Amino acid sequence: LELSSDQNEVYLITCGNDVRHEGFHQLSKNSRHSDVFPSTNLEPLYNVFQKRVNVTCAACEIRRDVDLVFVLDTSSIQHPTTYLASRNIFLQLLAAMHEFVFLGQGYVQIGVVHYSDNATVFMPLNFTHDLNTFASTFQASLQDNFNSSSNLSNALQFIQEEMFTTKHGARDHASKYVVHVFNGHVTNITESIGIVENMTKKGINILSIGIGTKYQDSDVLKTATSPFHAYFSELDFSKNQWTLTNTELDFIKKFNSRLECTSRINA
Repeated sequence: LELSSDQNEVYLITCGNDVRHEGFHQLSKNSRHSDVFPSTNLEPLYNVFQKRVNVTCAACEIRRDVDLVFVLDTSSIQHPTTYLASRNIFLQLLAAMHEFVFLGQGYVQIGVVHYSDNATVFMPLNFTHDLNTFASTFQASLQDNFNSSSNLSNALQFIQEEMFTTKHGARDHASKYVVHVFNGHVTNITESIGIVENMTKKGINILSIGIGTKYQDSDVLKTATSPFHAYFSELDFSKNQWTLTNTELDFIKKFNSRLECTSRINA
């Protein structure tokens, strides 16, 4: 707790009937972390975190270097409407990110990997620093017009070993993020989960978005770095299309902010 600072805050939360308040205060030392709630209601704790975030969070002003890769399944094994919905999810995300993400050599770079039986680079990370150009190019992505399977594990391995290299515009010092839409047609889920775990250990953050009716919720969770990085689209019956809710968009668009960002707490 002595390591706490404005950039790195440590909170001590105690539970149970054997907690001594004086011991709690002694451990926390800093008055900022000495709040005690002798209650089973977590609402006061929520309010404390929200208060601290409002005071200290600068996520909206952070311009950290990030290399972000969108992973689009173009396999023909999925129904064409599922493919279009997956592509639209990314476009929806791009539109939401517009106010927060700044593209540039010193800021965020976005690349795209297509995959089915094999993985290919559709757009390298340094393809463009204009979000509108990126969106219009991405929209030109097409589904395979031949029989193909959904090999997610191969795509993730490709990203780890090939996409995140200087050959495709990656920067050694930049944080690494991957966003993939999971439709449940993956050929080897066990292998995919193992690669996700390995990438997470190497500091690569993976966001998984479930779409359609073929996937298992647990697989979406396991193909993400953590539950904070897993999302589930919903069917908009008025438009008959899969979409992310505004709540989910508020949560995911700040992909490179601290997880305790105010909008994420509210979400």
